[in-house]
Amino acid sequence: MDDEPTTMHAPGRTGGAGVEMQVDDETFRVGPGQYGGTHYDWVSGPNPGYGFSSSGAFADADAAEHEESIRLFLSAIDPETGYIGD
Repeated sequence: MDDEPTTMHAPGRTGGAGVEMQVDDETFRVGPGQYGGTHYDWVSGPNPGYGFSSSGAFADADAAEHEESIRLFLSAIDPETGYIGD
């Protein structure tokens, strides 16, 4: 994980400080989202702009908690479509 905060703007995000994280060979930008939650932008994913948000505040979770959220998201991805499966 890069310890240097970056500025991010993506759907669901309010902008501001965030971090880039590598989890299971995938890259995510993680930072504050709308309404005080956290937005996870799947940078290395096959579908531009795809990711997810959570209601938990970005600053309230440590790196291990963010990694767990990302792994849960990735486990739901259909490898054929790159989107959450049914």
